[in-house]
Parts: sequence; C-alpha cells; structure tokens
Amino acid sequence: MMAGWGLLVGLVLFFGGGALYRVFIPNEPEVIEMGVHYLQILAIIQIPACLEGVAAGIFRGQGKTLPPSIASISSNVLRVVLAYGLTFLTGLGLTGIWIAVAISAGARGMWIFIWYMFYARGLPTADVIESKENL
Repeated sequence: MMAGWGLLVGLVLFFGGGALYRVFIPNEPEVIEMGVHYLQILAIIQIPACLEGVAAGIFRGQGKTLPPSIASISSNVLRVVLAYGLTFLTGLGLTGIWIAVAISAGARGMWIFIWYMFYARGLPTADVIESKENL
C-alpha cells in the first residue's frame, strides 16, 4: 500500500511540481524552475522513502531502534560525501546536492526495508505462536 502511495506522490511531484510551487511562490519563475527540478529529482525516491517509513516504524514498534539509527546515520554520512563529490568534483553545483539527497534517501529506504525483510524471516509465524499457546 505504501509503495502505491509513494508512486502516486512521485508522479504528482514529477509532473505537478510546477503547479505546487506556483501556489506558494506565484511570481518567481526562476525559483519555480529550480524548485520543479528539485521535486523531479525527489520524485524518483518516493517509493523507497515510503518503504523506509514502514520498515523503520515496525522496527521501532518492536523496540528495535538500532537498525533505523544505523540506516539514518550511515545515509547522512553518505549524503555529505556524495554532496561534496557531486557538487565540486563534477561541477553540478546545487543540482549535485539535490542528487546526493535523493541517492542517500533512496539508499536509506532500500537498506532499512531489505534489513527488515531479512529480520522478518526470523520472526515466529502465527502457526508457531498458536501451537505454543495450546501447550
């Protein structure tokens, strides 16, 4: 369900970013153009971002705060390194920072979701829990 929501939000951001920006910043065409570019970059990672929210929420709900913390800290370190490299080494400037934000957020989302999928394999199933209760 969240992947579907992420797809919907991503499509709105990618194709409707201009309309969204014009609501809040109506008379600044240069700002709108830059903002639309940023929203189109962020639109690409909406599905991993939604999956991150689900997986991190499940971990936290089970009292396991270490996996979301590790994913968040490591992605922030990755973000700084990528932002520097994409901004200065490639000459992308501000666009390099936006791409770094998107890549690190997408990586964080996919990493925590995959981590959860492996973690969930070790959880007891409903059949195991039910059979233990009947003993």
